[in-house]
Amino acid sequence: MSKDATYKVTYFPGKGGGEILRLVLSAKGLKFEDVRLPREEWMKVKAADGPGCPPTKQLPSLTVNENGKETVLAQSGACARFLAMKFGFFGSSPEEMVIVDEAYETAMDVQRELFKIVFQQDQGEKAKLTEEFKTVSLKRLEDYVKNRSDTYGQDGYLVGKSTTLADLQLYNVIDQTIDRLGADVFAPYPELKKHMEKVKSDPKIAKWTKEMPPPQF
Repeated sequence: MSKDATYKVTYFPGKGGGEILRLVLSAKGLKFEDVRLPREEWMKVKAADGPGCPPTKQLPSLTVNENGKETVLAQSGACARFLAMKFGFFGSSPEEMVIVDEAYETAMDVQRELFKIVFQQDQGEKAKLTEEFKTVSLKRLEDYVKNRSDTYGQDGYLVGKSTTLADLQLYNVIDQTIDRLGADVFAPYPELKKHMEKVKSDPKIAKWTKEMPPPQF
């Protein structure tokens, strides 16, 4: 890894799909450019399709400047995995790596279900989705975390004995759920609460959560 590498995360002024990239960079203790574009400004960037526009014309994007070369990457999961592999947050063996990846995808499934609630306009359907999320989705995630941490984790980590992308994405989903539905939804789920506190106890993550701009949505 080049010492002069710099990173820029571009997303809307909220957590959403961009927050996992900010968390990985923060967990490494790196300073990065945190660009938060209002939607109307992003539409102008997208229409111009200039050098800084991601190839998919979607956010989030990750811009890496390293060894005199600028690369603009797209897709939240691809960018998160890239950073995790680069910084040693992806496990120390093929067996750990596949569980890290599995856990990331499992947490992402829950995050997508949360976003369905957020964007649902029909209040009756929203209430139905919320109840299902609280009783089914979070229970499934609780059982998953218990299984994998007991089998593969140490010292409160989901996989191995140090922070991985699995821990950060699980924290991310819990954090964004609390933002939307409140902390009380986790009262029946001690494994998720315990894991949240484990990641929050990392001084680098605590620093980020204290200093990050308040999300606008």
